[in-house]
Amino acid sequence: MYAILKLFLTRIATVGLVMLSSLVIGEFPLALRQGSLLNLLSVGIPTILLALWARPGRSPKGRPFQQIVHFVITPVLITSAIGLLLFCGSFLLLLQRAGAFVAPLTEAQAIMFLDAARPIAQTALTAFLVICGLFLVIFVEPPTEWWTGGDTLSGDWKPTILAVGLMAAFALINAVPQIRVLFALAPLGWIELGLIAVSLAVWLPLVRLLWRHRLIARFLGIHQPAKDAEV
Repeated sequence: MYAILKLFLTRIATVGLVMLSSLVIGEFPLALRQGSLLNLLSVGIPTILLALWARPGRSPKGRPFQQIVHFVITPVLITSAIGLLLFCGSFLLLLQRAGAFVAPLTEAQAIMFLDAARPIAQTALTAFLVICGLFLVIFVEPPTEWWTGGDTLSGDWKPTILAVGLMAAFALINAVPQIRVLFALAPLGWIELGLIAVSLAVWLPLVRLLWRHRLIARFLGIHQPAKDAEV
């Protein structure tokens, strides 16, 4: 139950913060069908199976609210910040490829550019959010010591296998044009894929580091005392 609550709260807060932040550039970051795919893969399927795989036992020691906030706050802030940079960066790269930095676009050209670039930037952001959400499935049930920080070691490999399988399913969805169109996804070039890879390479160790040192939680004054953090 704690794991499911952590995943839901993280996804809701992250998407909400990304949408609010995107108002700065005046572009909506996710299409409705892209949001549906994000919900299905990052929380829908995982939470159903986590409930089925739940094992009876005692509730974690300490303060439940602080444990949940400790898990949620770090990925929400980091994911939304990197996601917004990825979204804006995709637009800037597409502008550069369109030659907008050499000669200004006319109003008609700008409208055409936005109509063509928006799905690509949204797809890049969707891919980043889906994969981050699936990494959180691993972090919420850490199979090894390396994945601890947001939660304590569980030793259960089933959530990790599920997350990897859903990543492969998402890659398949992007590779098949008929399914890709169903979820309003656009084909991504090597540059966009490289941006996503760099974003994930920054996100993964950064979130783990901040969790382990409780830097954001301490800054916000919600860190757990050592005696309450024991499990």
